[in-house]
Amino acid sequence: MNSGIELRDRSAHGTSSSISRPALHQRASSSAAAAAASSSSAYQAPLYQAQPAVSDTIFIMKPLVGAMQAWSCVVISVFAIIILSIMGLLFKSNHHEMVGGVEDPDNGPEVAATIFIAVLVYAGFLVFCGLQGLLHLRENRRGAIAL
Repeated sequence: MNSGIELRDRSAHGTSSSISRPALHQRASSSAAAAAASSSSAYQAPLYQAQPAVSDTIFIMKPLVGAMQAWSCVVISVFAIIILSIMGLLFKSNHHEMVGGVEDPDNGPEVAATIFIAVLVYAGFLVFCGLQGLLHLRENRRGAIAL
C-alpha cells in the first residue's frame, strides 16, 4: 500500500551532500522505500480535522480601551461604589439627613433600590475595566508597544 509518502534517512534529506551526490540520494530513498514495502504494517498518516475543535482553539484577547482609560475607570468605579453604597444605606434606613427635608424624597427605600442598581452598574464597569487593565499588563510583559 503506497500512500504517496516517501521515507528518507535524515542524512540524505536536505543536506548539501544529497544535492551534490544524486546517486547517494537515490540509494537512500530506494532502500527506505524497500524497507517500508517489506514491513507488514504500512505507515498510516494521522487524520486531521478540517477545523479544530473549540477546546483546541486558542482565543487571544486584545484590549478594547487604552491602559489609562481602563485604570481611570477602575479608580472611578471603586469610589462610586463606596459613595453610592453609603448613600443607598442611608436612604434605605430613612436617615433624617436624606429624607427629612421639605424637598427630599418621601420614600427612601425606593430611592435606595435605584442607587443600588447604579452600584451594580459600576461593579460591572469595575470588572470590565479591571480586565482591560490586566490585558494591558499581559501585553506589556510580552513586549507589546503601547501607542
